[in-house]
Amino acid sequence: MLKLLFIVYDVSKEGGNSLQALNLAVQISSMGHKVIIITTNINNRMNRFLNKNKIRIYSPSKKNKESLNPLMKQIEFIKIINFVASKEKVDLIQLFDPISTGLLGLYSLIRFQKPIVIRLGTIFEKFYVGKMKNLLRKSNRKTIKKIGFIAEKILKLFCIFVLIKCKSVISNSSFIYNHYKPYIDENKMYIIHNGVNIKKSSKNDNFLKHNDYALYVGRIEPRKSINNIIKAYSKLALKTRPKELYLIGDYNFDPDYTNILKNLIEKLGLKENIIFKGFVSQNYLYKYYKNSRYTIFSSNDRFFPMTEGLPNVVLEAMASGTVIVASDVAGVSEVIKNGENGFLYSSKSISELIEILYRLDQAPNNYLDIIKNNAKNFILNNLSFRKISRKYLEIYNNLIN
Repeated sequence: MLKLLFIVYDVSKEGGNSLQALNLAVQISSMGHKVIIITTNINNRMNRFLNKNKIRIYSPSKKNKESLNPLMKQIEFIKIINFVASKEKVDLIQLFDPISTGLLGLYSLIRFQKPIVIRLGTIFEKFYVGKMKNLLRKSNRKTIKKIGFIAEKILKLFCIFVLIKCKSVISNSSFIYNHYKPYIDENKMYIIHNGVNIKKSSKNDNFLKHNDYALYVGRIEPRKSINNIIKAYSKLALKTRPKELYLIGDYNFDPDYTNILKNLIEKLGLKENIIFKGFVSQNYLYKYYKNSRYTIFSSNDRFFPMTEGLPNVVLEAMASGTVIVASDVAGVSEVIKNGENGFLYSSKSISELIEILYRLDQAPNNYLDIIKNNAKNFILNNLSFRKISRKYLEIYNNLIN
């Protein structure tokens, strides 16, 4: 039995790195190993979920975490690491972010004297600079560009420093692997794609009034090119297109962009057809996937730097039995075989997206069922969390032995 320490900055979020970390922890725990999680933030629902799965969590008290600034959070994190080090013996430390938890991981290396494994799900220096630019979006453009350029260089150097200190570096796609490969010893680098929660995706609940809708899932922000989805939807034949288009995701992330989309929707006369659903929890999200006619992933690498390695949205849609239509960016083509288990289009071409959606609206149900079944079987055979967890455990065991 292995005893593993997972350091995850924030497990209250139900997406991205956090989602992968939690599901990996739960699956490894179910296989007879012990997992301890250190985090700065956890909500009550997630706390109950992890306790139910026999995972021990260490986090600042509710009173403390609400008043902590980023620097104080790091100090509080160090205190927790010291406490855990005095109580627990672990075999290995698993990180999921070289920037938000990189220093903490290196400090844990000193305290526990155990190897560190890190999982990379994004190009972190670009991801954090993107967040910074979003916060400064109302400032002078030249100033933002200059600050962003300098910040990205510094963050990249720090990322590389952390990765060099890790014993194994796991990328979730060839896209991420190739980005960091020039700086890291190739012998300690691996590619393990994201896992999917098969149990959730297999639930068959018809909780909606109808299932005649197209779906977008993700943050409402410019690099997702949701405006292209709206324009494409407006060009589809009225009689055959889905009755509605649901946009699921945080629309408060970039209010200016949300307003641009709302104005576009109004201009196209689609106010009754295109609906902002806001944030939807994982339990309900799979139901939206399952009942949609198709799900569209539209990230754009033409005008925005691509940071995602292999988006969870693409995999969740495939596992849920909806047809996935995705822009051919990052590691998406590593899982979608065009015309076989989903459809790919160039993020530079809205006409390609329109053409695919038009064909799907005309396609017979038996053809769509073949695509859906191929997608589900691909996930089941390759990317269930049980299969993914075994790959992680193989790396862990090799390091420890």
